[in-house]
This record gives sequence, C-alpha cells and structure tokens, in this order.
Amino acid sequence: MFPRIVGVLVLILVLSPASAFAQAVPKTAPTTTIDVRQLPAMETPAPFSPERATHAYLSRIHGDGRQRSDAYFEGRYALLFLDALYAIAVSALLLFTRISV
Repeated sequence: MFPRIVGVLVLILVLSPASAFAQAVPKTAPTTTIDVRQLPAMETPAPFSPERATHAYLSRIHGDGRQRSDAYFEGRYALLFLDALYAIAVSALLLFTRISV
C-alpha cells in the first residue's frame, strides 16, 4: 500500500512540470491612453477646531441621553475608587495572613 502511494506521488511530481510547458503563451494586455488634465483649484477650507466640533456634537444630544452619558462618565470615578479599594483589601489579606511570603 505504501509503495503504491509513493509511486503515485512520484508520478504526479514528474508529470506536473510537463503540464506547465503545455499551457498556452499568454497574450499581451491591451493598452489604452488616459487623458490627464489638471484638477481645478479647491477653495481653502476653514481651519479645524476640535473645541467647536466637540460642542457641535454635544449640542445634538438632549434630555435623557445626555443625562445617561454624564452618569456613565461620572460613574467611572466610582469604579476606579472601588477597584483601588479592592486591590488594597486583597493585598492586605495576602500580607497579613502571610500567604504571599
């Protein structure tokens, strides 16, 4: 069984380069000329102001959406405090029970 598989693989490897030479020669690609023109001059844009863009975006948010956004942003500080408190508590537990030593 094994010699038969090896024989088939050798036959495929030997005949595969022959099929590469039997392929037709590719034709050259057609070419076309492209008309290139100068682009018209653009108007100079107004300078970008991040403060104005932020104000314009925030003015689109009204009512309940604005309150939820503010509460989410301000709640982040409470999460940072709780995270620090948790880290201190775990560190104290490991230190005072001498597990970390």
